Amino acid sequence: MGDLYRGVEALSARADLALVVLRGAPIDAALKRLKRQCEKAGIFHELKVREAFVPLSARRRRKAMRARKRLAKWRRLEPEED
Repeated sequence: MGDLYRGVEALSARADLALVVLRGAPIDAALKRLKRQCEKAGIFHELKVREAFVPLSARRRRKAMRARKRLAKWRRLEPEED
């Protein structure tokens, strides 16, 4: 069975991701599957978050801005009552 597999495995400490590529299978499809698994596990989001330190005050400010935008959108979409 060892001859059947190419032995390409990608493992993550955060999530149990494993990618097994069969001999003769296209690498492009395997990379696409790996990318999809990483997106589902949230690895790309975590990398983006850890890329730079964001102070607590800035995180609070962003959270408040998102809440204001969400409220404004909700008010726009809410049907008017007369």
